[in-house]
Amino acid sequence: MLYQSQVLIGNEDCELTGVYRIVLAEDNSDFIWLLKLDTDPEHQRNNYLQNPKIFPKEKVRELITKDILTESTVDLPLIFQIDDETLIKQGHKKWIEERNKRHTIIKKLCDVAYEEMILCPYSKECRKFTKNCGYSHRTIVRLFLRYIAFNQNPQSLIPYRYFQGGRGVSKSDSGKKRGRPHNKVKNKEVRKYGINIKSHIASKIILANKKFPGQYAEGHRFIKENYFNIGWEINQYGVKTPILKPDSEIIKYGQYYYHAKKHEEYDHTPKRRLTTAEYYNTVRAKKGRSRDNIYLPAQCYQIDAWRVPVELVSSFDRSKKVGVAIVYVAIDVFSHQYVGLYVDIIEPSWEAIRQLYFNTFTDKVKYCKRYDISIKKEDWDADIIPYSLFLDRGSEMIGRLKREGLFLAGIKEIKTAPPRFAAAKGLVESCFNTLNKALKNVSGSFEKGCSSQKRRFAAWNAALTVDELTKLLINEILFLNSYAKKRQLLNPAMVKDKVLPYPSHIWKWGCDNLLIKGQKKSERELRIYLLHPEQATITNSGVRFRKLMYDSPLLREKGWFFKAKKGSWKVPIRFSIIDSDYIFVYDSENTPYECRLQESYKEYKNSNFVDLHIYQKEADLLTNNTKLQENRDQSEARKKSEQKKIASEAKKATKAANKTNTASKTKQLQDKGQNRIKEKNFRNALRAKEDRQFLDIKNKTIANKTDKSDRERDFEELYGDDHE
Repeated sequence: MLYQSQVLIGNEDCELTGVYRIVLAEDNSDFIWLLKLDTDPEHQRNNYLQNPKIFPKEKVRELITKDILTESTVDLPLIFQIDDETLIKQGHKKWIEERNKRHTIIKKLCDVAYEEMILCPYSKECRKFTKNCGYSHRTIVRLFLRYIAFNQNPQSLIPYRYFQGGRGVSKSDSGKKRGRPHNKVKNKEVRKYGINIKSHIASKIILANKKFPGQYAEGHRFIKENYFNIGWEINQYGVKTPILKPDSEIIKYGQYYYHAKKHEEYDHTPKRRLTTAEYYNTVRAKKGRSRDNIYLPAQCYQIDAWRVPVELVSSFDRSKKVGVAIVYVAIDVFSHQYVGLYVDIIEPSWEAIRQLYFNTFTDKVKYCKRYDISIKKEDWDADIIPYSLFLDRGSEMIGRLKREGLFLAGIKEIKTAPPRFAAAKGLVESCFNTLNKALKNVSGSFEKGCSSQKRRFAAWNAALTVDELTKLLINEILFLNSYAKKRQLLNPAMVKDKVLPYPSHIWKWGCDNLLIKGQKKSERELRIYLLHPEQATITNSGVRFRKLMYDSPLLREKGWFFKAKKGSWKVPIRFSIIDSDYIFVYDSENTPYECRLQESYKEYKNSNFVDLHIYQKEADLLTNNTKLQENRDQSEARKKSEQKKIASEAKKATKAANKTNTASKTKQLQDKGQNRIKEKNFRNALRAKEDRQFLDIKNKTIANKTDKSDRERDFEELYGDDHE
């Protein structure tokens, strides 16, 4: 027989594990509602109860017949049973009044809407009964469940505040020190966890904290050694050390930390919670626009670079993966027209930036023709050298010698953005999102911040080379220049002349109507001005630069080398970091003089300065090892060089073995770094060939072409015989 308020206890093998009370059992229904009771004192104290569960009557009867469910003959009482006299003695008379108030509300609710509160306690009908009762509906539901859980015992409605904290629990000495012990505490077990901090010890703590502000460990060590010792002794090394007191009489680190923090003098003036860069970037109000104080086309170009989220393949072997490319963009602030583009896989450097400058300041018809894209002059007419440039503060973009080259090319002013403040050049930053959307669906693309697995899938699906990616970006830029609406750029004069709100039309209108006299220079002059700047030394044997010697007939005629017999001096030069065959020396009038590598240094022909620097470092190391006795550092350097040699030989052997097998997609990614290096060397050779073509540099250092070094044969084997 199942009846209301019956208590059932379920075994562990049963679905109804624990103690349950039947809160609703109708005769005309096949189901009953069970409320789980919790005998844990902590749960009773915190008023923890679950909502009633519905269960079939037949299944409950079956579990009772199998003795899996048993009926409890004793009702579950309140663990914290408190009578009224105890509450009055403890001064909680108001709690008795609050309990009586709750009991009248819950008792009335049980008489009127008992079934509704069990079936659907948060319905609109139930909320009508609890309206204007002085408690929230959620509180009433919790009190109702607690009331019926303990068989409608009014004492269960005592405010929960009584059961919180340590009330009802007998206090005892736990044997642990918690805070500062009182002087009357006689328990020595408590005493050993610290000492009493009196006023004279607190003053010592304040002095130690002032001596070591913020360094609590150092302050604790100082006060322990200087104020908690019984004397000093001199050890065998002649060092004066303190003799500390027993551990029970020494201040603990936790005590020192507490009192040091307690007596610290805080500056209560409000502090800015961000760094200067974060403040300017996130908190400071953004005033103005990029186009403010810009009145002419080519008055200012904004330049920046970003890694395009597209995996690429090698140009000479499409089965090789080379990673992502870096895109350099220049945009005109007046018309929002793209005026320059350069794509490559080399890291940000002056070599890449100067290619962007050259593409920006020269004719775009020739630039597009290199990628088999035929355009007209008016389709992308942007070959004017600007008045100013707005750049990042990267070392590859700024520098005294690099600025001088830009000034020689015709730039009048160079501005830099604050550190980590992208909003300063928001125009060029916003174009990255525009170009990324155009590349979103190409093979090998991925989203920024994606997982490593998605990045691997993108590398497996990579199909574009650097040149093909450049073609895609050129087509996108041509479309944006011609059809991207820029209504906010139109002024009354443009509207009067019926200028279309497109960047190319705004650029053309500005050049025609604002009397723009754009600076233009020949490609050879720009190539020279945009070479890497540095300084070389004039000696009586020639021009010495990076342990190489260069010669020039014009400088010999001027008598520079003869004057250098009395003393050498430094002169500014410009050179290509990927070609060591030539440099350009400048005199006081900024006139360039071409200097070629001397015949005695022909073994360095067709090499770049990066490899040359590595070779010279290795040669210096070998020379020093032959003169000096080996020491630990030299043996470690030798060990590393041998390890590198073993690793390189292992890679070569593995690569040769993999050629006979069909490589999987995962194995194709293992050689990505090495393929990237080969791709860089390949593209460096192409740029070196292009520079030599525009600079009219001829090979005059090798007299006998049949007598070639190993470096030259390797160069021709990799890039062909037409590298001159």
